[in-house]
Amino acid sequence: AYAFAEMVVVEKGSYTINGVKKDYVLEVDVADIDMASKIDPTKDKLPMSINEAINIALSAYKEKYKSEPWGISSVSFNHFPSRDHKDHWHFKVNIFGDSNANMVVLLNEKVVFPRIQ
Repeated sequence: AYAFAEMVVVEKGSYTINGVKKDYVLEVDVADIDMASKIDPTKDKLPMSINEAINIALSAYKEKYKSEPWGISSVSFNHFPSRDHKDHWHFKVNIFGDSNANMVVLLNEKVVFPRIQ
């Protein structure tokens, strides 16, 4: 067995809060991707609406950071950037707050937070 899980990187970036620059990586464990349903968004009804994805992300944000978010900057619906997982899709919800967070919401309602490097 491997010591590290196989991960798919969704996004890498950095942000600055109060003059402090932080680098982050948003990555999802392949096992979690495989547990969420495969879909073809041109044919299949989505198992979750944008409203549901936003509310799941907001709830997870409040629980993790123990603070109210200031707002949502964007929501997108994307397939994973991996040939093996292109039939798996996720919502990416970008939330502003005391801690900015670009979060992945899988279609099985699991939320993945960025890892600060």
